[in-house]
Amino acid sequence: MPVNFTGINACVVPGTNGQRSNVIVQWKFTTEMNIQEYEVERSTNGISFSKIGTRSPTGNIGIDVTYNWLDQNPSGGNNYYRVRSIGTGRDVKYSGIAKVNIKKDDPSITIYPNPVESKIVHLQFAGMGKGVYQLRLVNVVGQILFEGQISYSSGNETPTFVLPNYLAAANYRLQISGSNNEKIVKGLMVKH
Repeated sequence: MPVNFTGINACVVPGTNGQRSNVIVQWKFTTEMNIQEYEVERSTNGISFSKIGTRSPTGNIGIDVTYNWLDQNPSGGNNYYRVRSIGTGRDVKYSGIAKVNIKKDDPSITIYPNPVESKIVHLQFAGMGKGVYQLRLVNVVGQILFEGQISYSSGNETPTFVLPNYLAAANYRLQISGSNNEKIVKGLMVKH
């Protein structure tokens, strides 16, 4: 097949607007003749690959060519990439394999807005297990002023709860406890 891969590389780049990391896949070659398309493939084990994107060739002959492709949904942990070139006669050739590791996010919960003005509190979960979470709002002297619970079942869900009207404008601690005995304590400011 008239394509000569000279290298493939993958590197982690920050996502936009605070989103998770992305991966740029870059491949190079010296000859590109009779190529119909390139398919970018990804694997989490380095063995079973799936197509995640395609790229049309530029048709360069005899000069070094570099292509880039952005993976906006890499898996947490190891990601393996390769490029499959498909010729106009349907012949196939694979590049080498590039490996990159996306650090899995530590479990966390973000409160917003904070300070709270309308008594409605939104919780953004990241890396947390699904289940029922117990809530306790505690003042600076350790008194429990509010107790409740919320359910969380998936990644993009944003649970909310409403604070009682009797709460004074002040700084509090919100204790969030999960079914697996993990406990997260967050500062929460209430404004009127």
